[in-house]
Amino acid sequence: MSVELIVLVVVLVAALAAALLGAYLTAHRLDRLHIRTDLARAALAGALERRHAVAAAVARDLADRDPPGAYRLFHALARARAHPPDAVAGPDPAPQPPPRRRTDRADDDEAGENAELAENTLGMMLAALDVEALPVDLASELEDATDRVSMARRFYNDAVRDTRGLREQTAVRALRLAGRAPMPNYVELVDAPPPRA
Repeated sequence: MSVELIVLVVVLVAALAAALLGAYLTAHRLDRLHIRTDLARAALAGALERRHAVAAAVARDLADRDPPGAYRLFHALARARAHPPDAVAGPDPAPQPPPRRRTDRADDDEAGENAELAENTLGMMLAALDVEALPVDLASELEDATDRVSMARRFYNDAVRDTRGLREQTAVRALRLAGRAPMPNYVELVDAPPPRA
């Protein structure tokens, strides 16, 4: 064997090892990003559930002073609670037993859009309330729940942006490093307008 051939083999083996190491590190980063997205999805679902509980308390408080407003708030809350907690951000992609029948993906997307619409309606109704008329503890609880939903939505969308950014790289798609994990989608929840001065 000549020296040139040995050098060529060593260079090729080193390049292959570097490529495999890069693919392994990218797959590991992608796995961590999927975990981050799953945790952010769970936090968003929890924040929405907490906002539902606070909205129910606000509607009960409004029932004596403003029955039509309380009815509208109860109706918006019922529409928001009609969807499972994870309908806004999509289902948890954790391995589950296979469904007995296949569901249509378009139905899942439509359910998510309806859930977002219901949550946006509830959020806008809560933002339009006169907070000064509520008891102080309930007003602060409402403000805290609304802020937590806003932060959870931002954290979730940041995780989705980072995950999608890595998954859309050519090498990740070509090597199928994401496996069978579904592509996460953004959540479009309307933030409450700033408080009136």
